[in-house]
Amino acid sequence: MRNVKSFYPDWANLPPEPGTYRSIFKWGDPDEFKHPNRRLYEMIKEKFQMADSDFYEKKSQGKEKVNINKPVKLSGEHINMFTSFVGKENVSSDDYSRVKYGSGKTTEEAMSLRSGICIDVADLVVHPRSKEDVQKIVKYCDQQKVPVYVYGGGSSVNFGFKPVKGGVMLVMNTHMNRVLNFNETNQTITVEPGMMGPDYEKTLNNAPNLFNAKRKYTGGHFPQSFEYSSVGGWIVTLGSGQESSYYGDMYDIVLSQEYVTPAGTLKTLDYPGTATGPKANDIMKGSEGSYGILAVHLL
Repeated sequence: MRNVKSFYPDWANLPPEPGTYRSIFKWGDPDEFKHPNRRLYEMIKEKFQMADSDFYEKKSQGKEKVNINKPVKLSGEHINMFTSFVGKENVSSDDYSRVKYGSGKTTEEAMSLRSGICIDVADLVVHPRSKEDVQKIVKYCDQQKVPVYVYGGGSSVNFGFKPVKGGVMLVMNTHMNRVLNFNETNQTITVEPGMMGPDYEKTLNNAPNLFNAKRKYTGGHFPQSFEYSSVGGWIVTLGSGQESSYYGDMYDIVLSQEYVTPAGTLKTLDYPGTATGPKANDIMKGSEGSYGILAVHLL
């Protein structure tokens, strides 16, 4: 018989197995866990009118391998074309990839994935290697009316890249994560959108070793999702962070951008100030990808 007074849930303490739903929705380091302490556990029961008995049985934890019954709707001709753009090794249509790169970090998505439920997935996952790859893909998708979405770090909490119409998901952090230029005179750096937050900050901190700079630098942008979000994602979502009151948010930090759009490439100038308007650079910040795909940016 259970000792109710001493009962405390047996929380999961093992990293998720590769290829499972849990490996997709678990937030943060796979080997780290932060469970409610006993005081918080009691408050949860009180606030949500729950009892210990609600925790006796372990609910589904999403430990099953990802398995969806959603056939790829793109034709073989489409798939072959995308393969010709980026290479066979950068195109995938397996269940795990389609779910992983179509899921953000909302509570709704986590709860659904825990039960093995996934409604919206892309037909194809593509990992572009360069701006030129993105240009080919966007042009083709525009001509063929194939929906296209962009995955940066996967930390979205507003369904920002949910592939509601199938199509193609572009994963930017696989290859497009390089530094293109470092200018110490202007104290600017030009990087590709798939560079993750820690890599960006580490690069700036190590500027003397990497670029023969005179001093170390910081990006000054530390959102809550810092470790698991991309610099490009910060820009297109107009991200803010704990240090924004001092350094400013991404609106203040970005100097110029280059976007790939169905109508062509849009590139703003990297001057610190202009007297022209309307300011396309400002319009594109926080545009959530509605106008085009961010390919290069200068901060």
